[in-house]
Amino acid sequence: MILKIKEEVSEMIKQDIDSAVLKFGGINREYFAHIRKLSINYWLELDRKKIFEELLLIEK
Repeated sequence: MILKIKEEVSEMIKQDIDSAVLKFGGINREYFAHIRKLSINYWLELDRKKIFEELLLIEK
């Protein structure tokens, strides 16, 4: 089985990171505190089925 991140989840995370860079003026203490909060929220709110596509490999 292969897990592939769903495009909409990947795009949401990318937009959140891009917004954080703009809001906090780059990579600094406040930026990392915000990213930490985002990651905890992702962990609490999303489960594996919402984040990943499950691909089955069939071997011949």
